[in-house]
Amino acid sequence: MNSRFIRTVCNLSEIEMACIVAGLLLAFCVITINSLPTCPKDACNTVKCVGPNHDDCKKPNQEIIRGGRCNCCFVCYTYLDENETCHFHLLGDTPTSGCKSGLTCRNGKCVKRTQTL
Repeated sequence: MNSRFIRTVCNLSEIEMACIVAGLLLAFCVITINSLPTCPKDACNTVKCVGPNHDDCKKPNQEIIRGGRCNCCFVCYTYLDENETCHFHLLGDTPTSGCKSGLTCRNGKCVKRTQTL
């Protein structure tokens, strides 16, 4: 079905149709955001962490930080230099590496951040 057919059958103007579509998109966004995983205050009480020790995380550009689900456990995090391979993460467990300050992950490589106005 196309929008012209729906507008004709429902006797809607283009503006009314656009408002309906915008409303549906807004509802979808709200539902998606509300269904993201949340962390209650006691989330870490039942988590058993097997974290890194300082011997596992002593290479240059590494440090132990809070990570994982709800930041309950510690992970060894590696700060990546320019042109190193990186991965972009949206949701899920905390990544164990990321680009250094001033860099961003673009097309799988850490590159200098460019300012856009």
